[in-house]
Amino acid sequence: MKNELVYQSTDYTCAPATMVNALRYLFDRDEIRPDVLWSVFRASLDMYGSDGSFGGDGTSPDAMLSLVSTFNMYGESGRFPIRARLLHGEDALAGESSESGKLGTPLRRAIASGLDGIDANQPTRAQRNGEAVHMVSPGAVGVARVWSNRMNGHYVLVTGFGALPDGAAAVRVFDPYKDSKVDGVQVQRIEREPAQANRLIAASLFDSGERVPYALVNDRYERRVIVIERRESA
Repeated sequence: MKNELVYQSTDYTCAPATMVNALRYLFDRDEIRPDVLWSVFRASLDMYGSDGSFGGDGTSPDAMLSLVSTFNMYGESGRFPIRARLLHGEDALAGESSESGKLGTPLRRAIASGLDGIDANQPTRAQRNGEAVHMVSPGAVGVARVWSNRMNGHYVLVTGFGALPDGAAAVRVFDPYKDSKVDGVQVQRIEREPAQANRLIAASLFDSGERVPYALVNDRYERRVIVIERRESA
């Protein structure tokens, strides 16, 4: 049984909340190991706040990258069926909707068909059939580092791709910050999908590199999305 995705408990716990949401999205509740959850919280909340409080400024990109190694260690050792990979720079872009026969960006390929799809030479089933909306894979999600009005380096879960009402390419995400703003044009609310997504973000905004909510942070770390997938077996 899969759980609904969760919201962060404080202003600074978006990273562990989103990593836990990745696990909740990919695995049934009785499959998630307690030591994997412990690894998430052990690695996150490593930045000191302005008042000197440990964890008060959230989680650094380096700490998130360490979780990629941790997840891969679990998968390679056979202890838990998981695999992760960091996409950065142009590889992290959402791009436009994929046309039939075209592969799309590495991020789109990874979410649609898993990490093996990043380097594949063949289009995914959805791309062969010309499907343009709601490409949601049960086996791969992305943890994206985006801007927000409240902090630098907010984390949201990318669960698929779709289209805005005008047909423009869009990214389906679950934002763990419950009161994040919605402008109704480039950022739209998704209702009644608590286990999938709560925001539809224009791909052009997501890729823009501007300092606006839901745009990938493009600083010295470059744009970053961590793709996490469920392996076939432990």
